[in-house]
Amino acid sequence: MSVIFIGGSRNSITYDPSQFYTIHQGDADSDEVLDIYKKFDREVLNHRLIIKKVLALQPAHRGKSISLWRTFLKIMVMKKKLEAADDIFVDSNVINDYYENGNKPNKEVYKYYLSPMIEHLEIAYNKYVPMLKNTVEEVLKTRNLTMNDALKAKCLLEFKDKKAEKSKKVRTIITKFEKLFLTKSQIIMLVIFKMGTKRSTYLNLWILFLELMTNCTNFDSKNNNLSEYLNFVESNIDQIVVHKGEIKAALSHFKAAFELYDLHTSPKYLASVNNEEDHEPVDEPRRIPLQPISVNVEKGLKRKLKVKDSVNKRVSRGSIGSGGAQDDAKFIRFKKIIDIIYANFQKRYIDVIDSKSKSDDITRAKLLEEISKVLDEHKTKVTDLYFPRSTA
Repeated sequence: MSVIFIGGSRNSITYDPSQFYTIHQGDADSDEVLDIYKKFDREVLNHRLIIKKVLALQPAHRGKSISLWRTFLKIMVMKKKLEAADDIFVDSNVINDYYENGNKPNKEVYKYYLSPMIEHLEIAYNKYVPMLKNTVEEVLKTRNLTMNDALKAKCLLEFKDKKAEKSKKVRTIITKFEKLFLTKSQIIMLVIFKMGTKRSTYLNLWILFLELMTNCTNFDSKNNNLSEYLNFVESNIDQIVVHKGEIKAALSHFKAAFELYDLHTSPKYLASVNNEEDHEPVDEPRRIPLQPISVNVEKGLKRKLKVKDSVNKRVSRGSIGSGGAQDDAKFIRFKKIIDIIYANFQKRYIDVIDSKSKSDDITRAKLLEEISKVLDEHKTKVTDLYFPRSTA
């Protein structure tokens, strides 16, 4: 087995499971730091899902990522927060303190590279916990379904009455997908966190992707390895007549679900799932405990608190009278409508940037950040026209 250093920024690297990949070339400021680099190679970097994602980055982006990840690990060792006996972790507060003291790169740049590293660490060190037995069923397309409820439930892809209208072959593959894929908490997190307001649309497309799999000439309803049909779906995606942008996004999430499934599949569990729709797996499916996906979760929390504070301040509504609770209800309905409208605006801008921009990832991130900022400001001004804030 040869050792491949992936910190270079010039050449692309093709994944080969027989190779061992590394972030260092024996270079480190101390033996303690070198031990952590080696541990990162063994326990994190060479994880099949993680290394595929890292090697898929553009060479320059990958080189910059590896350079900063090494720095983050070195900082943790320098601050006596990480030892070779520990599971590797990165404390965002420790990294924040380091860069706020004037160290380069600037705060915005390092956070851009810190988030994916934390996600990789969560994948590498996630531990399985048993699912609750006899749990309530929840259909993931349900509009107000929360992450907490989804992680405690037996998750379904389709409503039972809708599933009953489909052919036996399609019902079988949907049920198989539910048992194999929707028992993995990382996939549930993907659906709830990443899909946002498009969740129902994307999941309906997932169902169409599964139906398409059944058209494959070598489709076998007894085969539990659905990934064998994924290439067929990609090659025949034009059979699904839907907006191309939505198909592209839904397919990206679908493929990500298959990657996460490969990561968390137990061979014993896979062998136990048969094709009878009323059968429960012999080996109890397991989920991973919910953890923050990245440091961006903190930003999301602050954004929610800001919105809540904004609602509390709009107590004087001179333009519409003093309707009390009735006006509160109007504002809530207005807020829901305008959030949907501006989310659609933002999605359109993102689609245009993704399709037209040839900029690097940092430039793209800044463009999206500026667009989000401008739309948020405009949304606030529109809301203020109808629901003025209190001046108190």
